[in-house]
Amino acid sequence: KGLMQKLFSEGIGHTEFKDTKIGRIPKDWEVVRLDTVSSKIGDGLHSTPNYTDDSDYYFVNGNNLIKGEIQIKPNTKRVTKEEYIKHKKQLTTSTILMSINGTIGNLAFCNMENIVLGKSAAYINLNTSRINKVFFYYFLQTHQIKLFYLKELTGTTIANLSLKSIRKTPTVLPSNEEQQKIADILSEADAKIEKEQTQKTQLETLKKGLMQQLLTGKKRVKV
Repeated sequence: KGLMQKLFSEGIGHTEFKDTKIGRIPKDWEVVRLDTVSSKIGDGLHSTPNYTDDSDYYFVNGNNLIKGEIQIKPNTKRVTKEEYIKHKKQLTTSTILMSINGTIGNLAFCNMENIVLGKSAAYINLNTSRINKVFFYYFLQTHQIKLFYLKELTGTTIANLSLKSIRKTPTVLPSNEEQQKIADILSEADAKIEKEQTQKTQLETLKKGLMQQLLTGKKRVKV
């Protein structure tokens, strides 16, 4: 988190900075509205589709967007191919999905899965000639953007983020080359975190098994 905050406020190798509505950034970076670097921003279906018990087409909401991936859970509803064709959105490999109702800000990349989006999931089709999708994925997780969305929330019982608010998201634009460098640095950090977490889980499992053997006398310690 500290690395991400540093990169999105200081960039790489900059010495001159300026103050903007989302904080201090390098002098030669732009700040633009999100809708100027995207071709389409929308949300999912606001009604209930016809479900089925057996198909390869899924009805996905914000709670299916986890750590950059669309995760299909055991209780995820399925829809028929006809419903999929009827309600599918114009998603591309340049699309970022974001939860906008209840839990705000869960993110996932689109890999052209066979999905129908529900109303708690928004889609942002990026103009990748101007903004790198991995760079933007991390940018949406910065403190500045979380604070911006917090101020934009509506609803008393269940928080909701409107498409209007998403469209006017203040978005930083370094050069394409610097965007790629920042994306690479943060992706490498995430890969290392994932590796460390996997190792930690394996060690915890090993510890539990060893404790069980010691407590039941299956394994003894020589004194």
